[in-house]
Amino acid sequence: MGAVGAERWLAVGFVVGIRNKVGLSQDDFASAFGVSVGTLRNWEQGRNRPDGPARALLTVDMELNPMDDKYSMRPKLFEWFVKFGILEDQKAQVGREQGTWDPPASPELFLYDRTHFESMKSDKDELFRFLWENRKLLKLNEDANTKVCSVRPCVRVGRDGFILQETVVEYVQEMNVFARELGRRGVHIPEDMPGDTEVTLYGGNALIFDEYGHVKYNIGNSILDPARDSVQRKQSDRLSYLWRAGAFSEKSSGMSPFRQIHLRGAMDWFRSVRVQEK
Repeated sequence: MGAVGAERWLAVGFVVGIRNKVGLSQDDFASAFGVSVGTLRNWEQGRNRPDGPARALLTVDMELNPMDDKYSMRPKLFEWFVKFGILEDQKAQVGREQGTWDPPASPELFLYDRTHFESMKSDKDELFRFLWENRKLLKLNEDANTKVCSVRPCVRVGRDGFILQETVVEYVQEMNVFARELGRRGVHIPEDMPGDTEVTLYGGNALIFDEYGHVKYNIGNSILDPARDSVQRKQSDRLSYLWRAGAFSEKSSGMSPFRQIHLRGAMDWFRSVRVQEK
């Protein structure tokens, strides 16, 4: 077993061991940690690891308790997360702590002059306008459908004791394509999957604005990211698992014939057929 496989199985044993020790069912355990049962099963079966919640825990503690010099709890917690294969031992950005979320790489490039600060605290349409104006920085896929799921004003006590009003935004992206189109997007086609099978690729992020309405964190996964092979690999693994589990069938499509014609045209269907014939 290689290093990656060993880390994966350590994370699997870690999650299962904790759930068995506290004596909770998968439903109760998932509810207690605020994740879906499907996410928990992915952790326990080794298809994914709980790195997202681990990073969130370290970041929240850093925001609420920045002074950790006395007991050094966060460094020790990060060390154990690495030992159990939950997080990778990566260097942090300058001024940040290991395992915490990184702020945007170029925060000064975000455009705010076409949106209204007050409206962005509650209006989904205003947030969508901001997302679209900054789609390059946020790595939104222009071929996908983008939906703002929630806009949540949040209040907390800052490091200096003053009340801070921040905003948390959740958005998702969905892209419907045919299996024959996956290869040129960097996603592997599951073995024996017909080329005319319709599949959906998902991505989504949580966007956190500070009290001044500026982007503080952008956390999540893009649908596709040419600069990061791991994004396409996750999409490939997900589709492969769903294909083996029987999630796709010949009659699984709910699209009307008229809509299929337009989708095939948009996905350059005729050229892809000619390439296969050659």
